[in-house]
Amino acid sequence: MSALPNLHALVEAQLSQPLPPRLSPFLAAVLKRWPDAVAVLFYGSARRESGNPEKEPDFYILFERNRDSGQSAPAALANAALPPNVRFLQIEEGFAKCALMTVSAFEREASRGFASVIWGRFAQPSTLVYAANEDIRDRIAGACAVCVERFLRNAAPLTEPGDDAETLWVTGLMASYGSELRAESANRPAELFDADSAYYRMAAQHFLDATPDARQGRASAARRWAARRIWGKARTMMHVTKAAFTVGEGGLDYVLSKLSRHSGVEIEPTAWQRAHPRLAAPGLAWRLWRKGAFR
Repeated sequence: MSALPNLHALVEAQLSQPLPPRLSPFLAAVLKRWPDAVAVLFYGSARRESGNPEKEPDFYILFERNRDSGQSAPAALANAALPPNVRFLQIEEGFAKCALMTVSAFEREASRGFASVIWGRFAQPSTLVYAANEDIRDRIAGACAVCVERFLRNAAPLTEPGDDAETLWVTGLMASYGSELRAESANRPAELFDADSAYYRMAAQHFLDATPDARQGRASAARRWAARRIWGKARTMMHVTKAAFTVGEGGLDYVLSKLSRHSGVEIEPTAWQRAHPRLAAPGLAWRLWRKGAFR
């Protein structure tokens, strides 16, 4: 659990927000597909723009054990080594992106993960739309509060004394996005801040009130972020390679559609690539990178 009680309370309030009614069929489908899930987190653009019917949901689906996710033994092993595995769930209303991992892996990445894959994402607002029991709810709330605290501890030294909350968050989001291969535009961090500015300002205030020296150590923080850029981009490529074998049916169309929305880069796969997405994935990834879909 986060050592900052006010920050923890803020995160708990965010996690308790209701799921938009239009997305209820997606949650029902998720729980039907993965009945042994113990928690489901809803995050991303569909949460920020809940009234936009074109936004399809992103979920993190958490389990006590990897084998509870119903994956094959090789896929479960891959998920244990490099979480999360990604699946794409299609229902009448559209696609949902579903990332699968264990609760313990989520907690570990939040508290000790060097890359910002988890703590960078879940420092941003999310909603716990399903928890099997209160113990799981408390564990997820604690892990998400740790994500916010870790994000701000790593972002604060990159800013100057007197910088406002927007500068703190946008600087940190730029550093986090820069440590992965991302399709988002350069102004995405500012857009994220504007979408939930009250939350971000309050989180920054709680953090800075409790840690007044957090902006110290700029040089060492910059070195850590430089190392994260190297490791994070390598990790992203490992995820892309793993996804070619674990992502499942429907993933290719979803990924290409989402990349097009974020980057403006469009690629139309051939009939052979649609029929053999695992074999086609490396070549498609290379074409997308050459066209500027990733940075």
